[in-house]
Amino acid sequence: MTTKDYNAAKEVQELQAIASKYRGSKAKPTQEEVLSFRQRDQAFQQRQQTALQDPEVQKMTTSLKNDVEQGMIAIDPKTKGLIAKMKSTSEKFMALRQKMATM
Repeated sequence: MTTKDYNAAKEVQELQAIASKYRGSKAKPTQEEVLSFRQRDQAFQQRQQTALQDPEVQKMTTSLKNDVEQGMIAIDPKTKGLIAKMKSTSEKFMALRQKMATM
């Protein structure tokens, strides 16, 4: 997501700094600050979604996921069952989410 014109890591840091400024504080953001934050966050999420649609990024994501899973299984073989359960639960959740979206 980082390009010559856009630094995704910097944007995340700035958004986190804004959020942490008000988290647990009595200070409240103005409506303008809330609107600005939401616009920046939405733009960031749109860039993220666009990047995740790139076939090269999808290959790298899948490769990383597989490498992490294999590393976890190597450390503790029980992890394989937990990963299978997680995938099953995630699929059920996504099905419910999609069903709710059509209601």
